Amino acid sequence: MLRHDVSRCNINLNPVPQWGRSQTHWLLAMRGDSNNLVIMIVLNIVGVMLVMGAGILILRGLGWIQQIPDYVVWALLLLALGVGILGGIRTAR
Repeated sequence: MLRHDVSRCNINLNPVPQWGRSQTHWLLAMRGDSNNLVIMIVLNIVGVMLVMGAGILILRGLGWIQQIPDYVVWALLLLALGVGILGGIRTAR
């Protein structure tokens, strides 16, 4: 019968990986990726537009707004773009 000396075994029973600087470097590099920045900006723009659209629908449903002039629609669109861009940059940093 073979007998094994367990005290000399070098087995790591810890399933959680031990992260060092070299392993996490690629994680930090991925966060600053320009594709992630573009995605965050687009998602923020769409989110702001959805919230503004819902607000306008609620105000029209309550009867507080009868008509919306074209210049107000363009102003809201530009506001949504500006807030979305600034929010996306802020979120990505």
